[in-house]
Amino acid sequence: TKWDGVRAVCFIKNGKARFVSRNQLEMTGQYPELSDIATSVKATAAILDGEIVALDEHGVSRFQLLQRRLGRKNAGEIGRLASTTRLAYYVFDVIHLDGLDMTGCSLLDRKTILETILKPSKNVRYSDHIIEAGEQLFEVIAKVPLEGMVAKRLDSTYVQKRSTDWLKIKTTLESEVVVGGYTEPRNSRSYFGSLVVGLYQD
Repeated sequence: TKWDGVRAVCFIKNGKARFVSRNQLEMTGQYPELSDIATSVKATAAILDGEIVALDEHGVSRFQLLQRRLGRKNAGEIGRLASTTRLAYYVFDVIHLDGLDMTGCSLLDRKTILETILKPSKNVRYSDHIIEAGEQLFEVIAKVPLEGMVAKRLDSTYVQKRSTDWLKIKTTLESEVVVGGYTEPRNSRSYFGSLVVGLYQD
């Protein structure tokens, strides 16, 4: 599943967890409810890759629920928002484990090891996978609806860049438009109101 949240690498060492964004920005303080993730990992030191998501009342990840948490720095405000948002860290890969570099191992081997060291809890989940039945999975995901899925080659190694071995396949409908202008802002809006767009015929 392509989780609709924020990608985060988690560094675990001696019972403490630290979250860093893809751009190497510190994120730990923004998500205090994930501070005890180390208790869910059977390792002294590990580096995990996953997605921080906000779940709705049905347990479905919704990015709009997470948006108000992004970029917050005030501890009081973060604490207030934490009490009204249900967060989970979906872990889909293990990069390092107790001193061993896992990046050269195949995806299937990494996920097999990840499943054995991860103890799922309220805030930490193992991101499961389905082998070969991608088209059927896509149909199910589109009905939920979730944002999409990620197709990964079973024998792919872990690389820190975009790769054709990992493909995002979205369920959301998209269309290319021509921006023709904008309307004036109203009420508390700044800069502009709406974009005026056009579609190509056919």
